[in-house]
Amino acid sequence: MKRLFFAAFALTVVLMACTKTENPATTYLPLTKYNVAGTYKITALTFTPNSSLIEYDVYNIDTIFKACQKDDLLIFDTNYVFNYADSGTQCSMPQNYTGVYVISSPNLLAFEGENFIVQSLSTTNLVITQSQTLPFLAGNIMGILKSTLTKQP
Repeated sequence: MKRLFFAAFALTVVLMACTKTENPATTYLPLTKYNVAGTYKITALTFTPNSSLIEYDVYNIDTIFKACQKDDLLIFDTNYVFNYADSGTQCSMPQNYTGVYVISSPNLLAFEGENFIVQSLSTTNLVITQSQTLPFLAGNIMGILKSTLTKQP
């Protein structure tokens, strides 16, 4: 009986010592020009075909997202100006351009002539999705492209 008590006591001590460290909570922000403003890089790119629930990582597929694009900057100003800077490794035809962006609903962001649904916006990330057709070996496939933009210091 004594051994059972000590075993239970030891197990309790071990379980209490192994408390889970919680990550700080991510604060999600409302979609405003002040919260969007900043410089971002695309750090993740996934695709979910319409006929599937599986999300595929397409960030490293060069025919979809070229290596020279991974260090490019997307800059949103508080005056609704959007800049795309082909920084770092230049693509064969560098594409630097300026345009405007529009926030037209609680979760709709438009820039580069395209509409994006904002999945989340925090102090560190902007996650957007868009219906897209991508070229694969089996042909063009329609689905949802999700881009994670990470705010740069």
